Amino acid sequence: MEDDQKYYLLLDEVQFMPRFEEVLNSLLRISNIDVYVTGSNSKFLSSDIVTEFRGRGDEIRIYPLSFAEFYAAYDEDYDDAWEEYMIYGGLPQVAQFSVERQKAEYLKNIFTNVYIKDVVERNRIQNVDEIGTLVDILASAIGAPTNPTKISNTFKSERGINYSN
Repeated sequence: MEDDQKYYLLLDEVQFMPRFEEVLNSLLRISNIDVYVTGSNSKFLSSDIVTEFRGRGDEIRIYPLSFAEFYAAYDEDYDDAWEEYMIYGGLPQVAQFSVERQKAEYLKNIFTNVYIKDVVERNRIQNVDEIGTLVDILASAIGAPTNPTKISNTFKSERGINYSN
């Protein structure tokens, strides 16, 4: 990168590299390079990045497909597309699978390996099984009010574990 051409550096899962903040800060001093960092948020949240790099970067949020985007890539009729979207959501990879088992497995893996793993790592949670129980409790209560007392009571009745509110 000694010439004046523009270079683009893509770094994925950079948070697993020791002292990555120092590496990124050194790259920001090179005038002809754009650095793009992607990856899991468990070790370094976007709010941490804003603090660490003090305005020398931009956050780009990537969202699932809207229904219009999903439908544009879907080969069947509108009602089938809507049902598919409501069941599996708008992650682009899911839209590429044709077998329901593949879709469900992909979503389960995303949930387990990204969301749950991030929560466990970020908060140094020891009782991983209890996080699964908490998720089950909250998922079964979608659309119904819940509170710490209800969650505590459910843990006690289903797992025999006492937690304070």
